[in-house]
Amino acid sequence: EHQDESERFRITQLLKKHEVDIFSWGSYEAKTVEHLISEVLSGESQLLETDQGELLRVLEVADGTITYTDSLGAVYKLTEDRQEFADGRVRKREHLKDISLAEKVAPGEDPKQALLRGIDEELGITGDIYIVGNPTLDEKQVESPSFPGLKTQYRVHKYKLVIGSDSFNPDGYKEQQSDKTTYFIWDYCYSKPDCY
Repeated sequence: EHQDESERFRITQLLKKHEVDIFSWGSYEAKTVEHLISEVLSGESQLLETDQGELLRVLEVADGTITYTDSLGAVYKLTEDRQEFADGRVRKREHLKDISLAEKVAPGEDPKQALLRGIDEELGITGDIYIVGNPTLDEKQVESPSFPGLKTQYRVHKYKLVIGSDSFNPDGYKEQQSDKTTYFIWDYCYSKPDCY
């Protein structure tokens, strides 16, 4: 408990020191300071000061692009349609439109296991899912829409997956959380390369 309190204090002091404007947090697409604190405490992300004196949120993520091919050979890609928050806000995360699902990798967790865990937890798909080829690794630094003013470095492990007919739900999937519901839908791909 004491360790959590000192880490909580460290995080708020770092945000203050680097003059991160947290007053817009908790509205529109932005999450709250509490979200950031619990993310760091759980080990999902780290807050680091670079040699250049910048504050960075560092995240390891597993991305999956999930496709389904029907009996006629038509190919569909699963995409996140929207998030509806308990307070009435609706968020469309345009930066995620090219992938089906993104899952933060927990400390010591294998990225593939993180992705399969996310597919199970968020979509309820447990069987009949296959990884195609080898994953690729992409590293990028962007300003996160979740925490405006805080630069985020992503280490992204990208996977291609295919599901079988047993796991296919034509109506899509929804993940229910206490503060929001996330809706996933199938988009028709005009050609296989369009899916990836």
